[in-house]
Amino acid sequence: MKKHLQHHGKVRLVTVMITILGLSFAIMNSGYSQMTVVGGTTVKVNNATSLSSTESLVMSSGGTLNVQGTLILKKNLVNQNPSPNSLGSGTVVLSGSTNQTVSGQNIIQNLTVNNAAGVSVAGNTQVNGNLTLTNGLVNLGAYNLQLGPDASVSGSPSASNMVVATGTGEMRKEFTGPGSFIFPVGAADAPPEYSPVTITYSSGTFGTGNYTGVNLVDEQYPGTAESYLTTYWTVSQSGVTDFSAAATFWYNTADVVGAEEDIFCTRVLPGDWITYNAANTADHRISASGLSTF
Repeated sequence: MKKHLQHHGKVRLVTVMITILGLSFAIMNSGYSQMTVVGGTTVKVNNATSLSSTESLVMSSGGTLNVQGTLILKKNLVNQNPSPNSLGSGTVVLSGSTNQTVSGQNIIQNLTVNNAAGVSVAGNTQVNGNLTLTNGLVNLGAYNLQLGPDASVSGSPSASNMVVATGTGEMRKEFTGPGSFIFPVGAADAPPEYSPVTITYSSGTFGTGNYTGVNLVDEQYPGTAESYLTTYWTVSQSGVTDFSAAATFWYNTADVVGAEEDIFCTRVLPGDWITYNAANTADHRISASGLSTF
């Protein structure tokens, strides 16, 4: 199998056979700042094999990755293709020791985040299989992280291991029908705060490519007074019609101002404010049911 890799303007033709099960092929990139897949070429990682890059991996426009096994990246993933493209049916692991960036429009089957320094999303990213949150914060900023209809989240989400959705970007999930999903979101404050959201659809019509999205703001909502939270959430949806849903929002006790028992779940937009259930002070959560719009 031939791969065209470009380093600092130099083109190298690397011929690597990775057909033996369990074989690991590591590109050390000594003396170079990145590995580039040039246009018109494909780097394929065969099933049951792994490719590890200690430097940034760049896909030039027209260059592609076909990960059937495991791609382990210690630095950035840069996709310069103008349209979203699949990186294969395997697993991409982000396990560097400094903050890593995933840029461009990437469709990834399985994504594992294991970087205590965190990962920054710099382009709309879709995960269709398993998102494994092992360690580190995934900062969305202005971009969306979309989970496909069969996608799931594994790991142990927490304040040190979650999706930071405090910008304009959303964590999104496509639903195939009635069901429930936990959005492992929070804010990267000092200290970080884990404030997940559960959305449960009991009925509805779910169009192809639909999504339900969540982000949050780590501030008091304007107009609240006396007893309130210093966090509020936005839930959006597209492609889901005639639905009935429930939403549950977990908060941190540090976000409580005033009397916790006097805090209620309130929808402030669209239209007039609608108040639902009082806070569950034992579990530190607020909830609303019978929702037909977000």
